[in-house]
Amino acid sequence: MESTEIKHRITETLDNLNLEQLALVEKLLTEITAYFKTDKSL
Repeated sequence: MESTEIKHRITETLDNLNLEQLALVEKLLTEITAYFKTDKSL
């Protein structure tokens, strides 16, 4: 799966969420991003 396809699927999913759900997604993304910045190994 290409990066643009993944981004498109994420955008479609986010468009269907309400504000409370979007706030949770934002919090999770912040935590995930912080994790990737400190530990690059998966």
